[in-house]
Amino acid sequence: MTTRRLARTLWPLLVIILLALGYRLLIMADRAAAPPDVAAWDPMPGGTDQKTYLEHLQALQAGDYPPTRFRYQPGFVYFLGLVSALTGSSDLLSLRLFLVSLASINCGLMAGITWLATGRRGAGLAAGLLLAFYPVSAFYDTDFVITSQALVLATLMTGATWLAWRRRRQLLWPALTGLTFGAGAVTRFELIAPGVVSAGWLLWFKGLRRAWRQIVTLTLTALLLIAPVALHNRRGGASYLITPAGPQEMYRGNNRDTDGLRSPSNASATTHDGYLHWLLQDIALEPGRFAELMLRKLAFFLSSQEAGNNLNFSLSGQAVSPWLARNSLNFTLLLVLTLAGLVMLWRAGQRPLALLLACGALAYLLMVLLLWVESRLKTPVIAWMLPAAGFAIDRGLVTLRQGSLPAALLRNRRALVALVALLLLIEAGVRELPRDVTLAELPADATPANLIYDETLELVGWQVREQYSSRHSIRPFHPWVVSLYWRLLHKTGIDYSFSLKYFIDDQAVIAYDRPLGYVVYPRDFSSKWQVGPVYVEHVGLSYKRYDGPLERTGRIVLVVYPQRDFEAGFDPFSAAGEKQSRPVLAQPAILLPPGRNEVPVAGEEIAFGEALYLLGVDLPARAAPGKRVAVRSAWRSGAQQIDAPYAIGVFLYRDGEFISNVDSPPAHGALQTFSLLPGYRFDDEKWLDPPHQPGQYDVYLAVYDQRDLVRLPVAGAVDNLHFIGSMEVA
Repeated sequence: MTTRRLARTLWPLLVIILLALGYRLLIMADRAAAPPDVAAWDPMPGGTDQKTYLEHLQALQAGDYPPTRFRYQPGFVYFLGLVSALTGSSDLLSLRLFLVSLASINCGLMAGITWLATGRRGAGLAAGLLLAFYPVSAFYDTDFVITSQALVLATLMTGATWLAWRRRRQLLWPALTGLTFGAGAVTRFELIAPGVVSAGWLLWFKGLRRAWRQIVTLTLTALLLIAPVALHNRRGGASYLITPAGPQEMYRGNNRDTDGLRSPSNASATTHDGYLHWLLQDIALEPGRFAELMLRKLAFFLSSQEAGNNLNFSLSGQAVSPWLARNSLNFTLLLVLTLAGLVMLWRAGQRPLALLLACGALAYLLMVLLLWVESRLKTPVIAWMLPAAGFAIDRGLVTLRQGSLPAALLRNRRALVALVALLLLIEAGVRELPRDVTLAELPADATPANLIYDETLELVGWQVREQYSSRHSIRPFHPWVVSLYWRLLHKTGIDYSFSLKYFIDDQAVIAYDRPLGYVVYPRDFSSKWQVGPVYVEHVGLSYKRYDGPLERTGRIVLVVYPQRDFEAGFDPFSAAGEKQSRPVLAQPAILLPPGRNEVPVAGEEIAFGEALYLLGVDLPARAAPGKRVAVRSAWRSGAQQIDAPYAIGVFLYRDGEFISNVDSPPAHGALQTFSLLPGYRFDDEKWLDPPHQPGQYDVYLAVYDQRDLVRLPVAGAVDNLHFIGSMEVA
């Protein structure tokens, strides 16, 4: 290539780079002039991802990084360390200038890749200019949240994959694809799926015989970046390869209460581990709502709305920079151009390129849908959209110059109608989905209540969801979920509220109170409800400690009150107008399965029916007359859930004659047996008052139902009294 031809090729790309750099510098100036807390500029707001990454950079420079196990993807931290070493500065402005310069170069790179792949100079220039002035990516290029770097990696991945196909015998380009794959895995997890698609695309269009060297090269170079991180985590005792955040983030974006964005929810607040298991339970709980949620997330991804997190494009970008606020380029416009460009590429015989771009974008979209939709996550997808969008602009300008645009639109009228329908469906999906969860009547397996509050609101019933936790017990840091079924008898302007409180004795150990309709998205309060349908809310409770009032039966009480005025709680009434007590939804105990025994356990278990098994006894051999002694016993519950309130009794006999006894439920009456989990181990203690008359006394144990006083059967025992030993009173 001659110098003149090279200059003719490079100067448009240089102009795009300079335009992109100038636009980003203007945005930086606006953000720097705005209040730091609004623009998230300097200093960084506490608790944000930007601040976390910068703190990790400081730890890296101080020699205190990496940690024993990575909790955040480490690629960006090491990248910032490299930038700081190259610039000789850790000043935020210096770091930003470098990142902005790299992002601007990426705009020229996008133009060059599109130009090369499509064979159209105009398509490349259009794609580069779109990236240079796309406001969302320009905003994130000025900060420290991985979005900009993910976009650079995605651009390199797409270009390197295309060149690996075109330059069939060269291993440089598959090596670059592998490096971007590996860097993506340790920097922005969503890039993994497009990386796999890139490898699959090469295999499909080249065949295994011709592509195996390139696939091996791609794989090995990717492992060069992934393996050190995975090995470091393994040495630190981690059970994951890169970070543990994936399952938690998947749960946050897909649980029974979420709106599909990164927003707090009751389900997330009450779930602390086993996220994929609980997610499957949430999906099974409301499969229809989950399907609607996924459609909403898809619609939100494809819409022009830009949801924010702790760095918000609308609040920290458009609100402080006119250069962003007045820019009308948005994701919907890019989507229209991309779809048109893909069709044009296909019709122009460039099907491999069309498939690479379409499959890469689709793979990235699906990865984002696994989590939640926000601007930071979805923006890198434009790396696969812009080449097609640039091609559409180039071909559209050619058609316009030829004067054949009206005829072209007429030929493609069906496609235009389908495109308009798609845009309308996207808008409807964002606005209307998911819908309120309503039923025509109470499910057959729910507990009916039929309690009326304020002559307007009816608690139709409730149902403890035992796929999460037993209705009998609350396990620390595990969700305990109950479904509440409500119905309006009359239209109302009141937004009713409710509280669920878990009491042990008279102390509220767990409390949750919210307006009706607030728990699950969409948050339509009772003033917006219709008369007739049964509205469903699944409410989670969680005990977030491992100490406290363990092994004591409590009660979960429901209270309804107007607006947020808890002091004005309503009394419930029956349909006949009779005043009722406030409903107790369950009587669980806080348990840590499988429990434990401090009393020494003997070799033989003594069965009391199939409910309780005696494991061992601690019985004093001697006692002073009239001085209380403790008789302690070790137990476990049977394999089936106990539904009866059993009491454990200690009986004292002399020469076959009854002397005295003491009996109560376990834990001196504080723990009801119906609160025990199957197979739960516990100790019991009874204080026995020995008689004043000295002598040898026989001690027996019995278990009986408090409702009818019938003792549980014990093999070989008379009157179902099990002999545990003798005690001398002297």
